[in-house]
Amino acid sequence: MATPTAVRAYLAERYPDPPPDQSWVNECFAALLSAGLGANAPSVEEQYLYADLGACTTPSRTLPTADDVARHTTTIPGPLIVQIHSVMDVGVSAVHLKRTLEERRDVLSGATRIRRMDDDEEVKEGKVPPYQRSILSLEVSDGRTVIRAIEYRRMEGLALADTPLGTKLRLRKVRCLKGTLLLTPDTCEVLGGAVEALEVEQGEKFEAALASRIEKARNNPVAPPRPAQTRRTLPIRTARSSTVAALPPPRDSAPPRRAAVAGAAARRAALMNPPSDVTIDDSFDAYEGFLDDIELVEAAALSQQRSQPQRRSQRQRQQQEVEIIEISD
Repeated sequence: MATPTAVRAYLAERYPDPPPDQSWVNECFAALLSAGLGANAPSVEEQYLYADLGACTTPSRTLPTADDVARHTTTIPGPLIVQIHSVMDVGVSAVHLKRTLEERRDVLSGATRIRRMDDDEEVKEGKVPPYQRSILSLEVSDGRTVIRAIEYRRMEGLALADTPLGTKLRLRKVRCLKGTLLLTPDTCEVLGGAVEALEVEQGEKFEAALASRIEKARNNPVAPPRPAQTRRTLPIRTARSSTVAALPPPRDSAPPRRAAVAGAAARRAALMNPPSDVTIDDSFDAYEGFLDDIELVEAAALSQQRSQPQRRSQRQRQQQEVEIIEISD
């Protein structure tokens, strides 16, 4: 038969930091015995995943401190267990998220009035609109100290409104930039679980966060548009030879539009795949810089896609007109 000491050793091996609290393990073990349930390591582990880390563990030894944040960039070796306190998608506008929230609320409230939600057909049939998915920003903690985290690369186990608050994450070799954890599938493992007390407040906190983002956007003035650049035109030449001589020699590099797209794409690739020994300067912002580069790439690519078909169709019409003229002559 398992003992509380053996169960704690089992938990400490799988979840070493923050260390499991022996008194909590003893109480959980006794509660399972009195309820007639299996008092063993897997049963206590399940209770651990659905408990608040502040109640079932002792303080963490590796969570970033104020000194770590002052160094701007550091790495947490781990394994470190944290729980999610909030989830927000910073890559989608707050107005769009609020609209989706209201649509989901209307669908779910209507289903509750008509069918009392006896099953999940409303969700299975896709009638509840999903939130648009981009880049998630989280607040995580060891049960005592809350720290920010951002989805540096997409995490398949995390989703807005689907991931319960209190979900446990196992972090290994996570980079910490200015007090923000950069999460990737290689450094973050979703363990599951939840915390009921956090889930109860989830809806109210999510709406408050959206309202704060919308109010901040209203108060901040919109940046003025960039001034239009004057186009440089070449002088009219009467002789073909003089025109050719006046033009600069062809360059091997890509056109300015493609160069801008390639440059933005290269910056985005550098952010997505930073070398292990890279030193990030003080002006880098994990949120705004990353999102700005994505917007530059998407805007430039979209502009290029819109302009290319039009130019191609114009060239085709010109060729057809030339062919018609040649045949008529």
